[in-house]
Amino acid sequence: MKKLFLIFLLSAFLSIPIFANGSLQKEALSIKGYVEDILIMPDNILLSAKLDSGADTSSLNAQHIRISKRSGQDWVEFDVLDKNTVHHLSYIVLKKVSIKNRSGEITNTAQAASRPLIAMDVCLGGRIEKIKVNLVDRSQFKYPFLLGREALAQYDVLIDPKSRYKNSVMPSPTNCHKSLLTY
Repeated sequence: MKKLFLIFLLSAFLSIPIFANGSLQKEALSIKGYVEDILIMPDNILLSAKLDSGADTSSLNAQHIRISKRSGQDWVEFDVLDKNTVHHLSYIVLKKVSIKNRSGEITNTAQAASRPLIAMDVCLGGRIEKIKVNLVDRSQFKYPFLLGREALAQYDVLIDPKSRYKNSVMPSPTNCHKSLLTY
């Protein structure tokens, strides 16, 4: 009987996924294409996003960026284009960030030196996470949203570099849900 109990206990322990650092696995990793649709919540702005593990932070194509003070806090107002609609948004600025280029040097343009960093709810694959996003004019890029490594880790995502739009369901307010996990 004791042997049977030990075998049961051992098999139960081995069935629990564990990360290399010893922490319990939060959720199964999902595979996404290098381009996916995301939904900015609660404004329901649907955008194509490039999933980029080479970038630390996420970036959003923002136009007419204006920073002002409200009750002693920095706020940023900006416009986002979703297909043919301009959305006027306003968020608290967490901080201003400098972005490094591919060689690791800080970009010396005035725009890059003063990028506002905000926290916004974004839905990817039916899951809403609050992620940090810097605002910059990305109009010269093909995709208006770049989902960086920090956000990809929050979503537990692996990127399939040969695929685009692996999400089986288009994100919408009815199929996007906050993660039940706390990190």
